[in-house]
Amino acid sequence: VTPNAFVSLLQHCPHLVSVAVIINWTTIDKQDISSDVPYQGFAHKALSRAFFGSPRIRHPTRIAAFISAVAPKVGSISSWIDTRDHPNAEKHYTRWT
Repeated sequence: VTPNAFVSLLQHCPHLVSVAVIINWTTIDKQDISSDVPYQGFAHKALSRAFFGSPRIRHPTRIAAFISAVAPKVGSISSWIDTRDHPNAEKHYTRWT
């Protein structure tokens, strides 16, 4: 899903505490997060755990800033990269840990 679709999920499920989703971070990975909070100040208050299956990311701090802005209560993030499909999976996995 896109980051916008992820935010839409959070907006429609205000009591969601855990999520597992594959997000294409390309749009966020290409540019810095604005100094204004994204999504007109929306911040999900219940989400505490997230599991992201994801394509490769180039700028983990940009993605972390996005997650922090839209889900500030997340205390645990996990990820999975299928090493069979990704020749540089180990290199990219270290960006999530």
